[in-house]
Amino acid sequence: MFIFYDIEYLCLLSDVRQLSLIRDDGYKIFVPHLQVQGYSSDIKGKIRNCEESKLIEMLDCYGFDDFLHEHDLINSVFGKGFLFLLHCCKANDIALVIDNTRLSQIALCNKLKIKIISIEMFNREVIRNEQYYNFLMANKDRIMI
Repeated sequence: MFIFYDIEYLCLLSDVRQLSLIRDDGYKIFVPHLQVQGYSSDIKGKIRNCEESKLIEMLDCYGFDDFLHEHDLINSVFGKGFLFLLHCCKANDIALVIDNTRLSQIALCNKLKIKIISIEMFNREVIRNEQYYNFLMANKDRIMI
């Protein structure tokens, strides 16, 4: 089970028709409702299409304020959106797919004992197709903000 830090990368996987293969291999990808709210209508439309096609599942996570208090994150330098992703991952035992260049975010995940998997490792272990792996790795920096 996975949640993507960079939703644009999830959209790239959809564009190259990998999400159905991922689903068919038994993996589940979740997108917290709150994560999509700040994105453009184009991204929201792609996510809605993925949900309607049952390629991803939308997720509601309750108890965010308790999570912030429990882990002393009320005045964190990290944005509420990122912290909400961490809450969803921790509450549902879901791994966060995150680029290995996001060092401070990874450090917080490690501190909170949240499972993470790099985009590179996700592509190697889940996609398992060398052509797609090379394409996705060559394009990931271009599409992620």
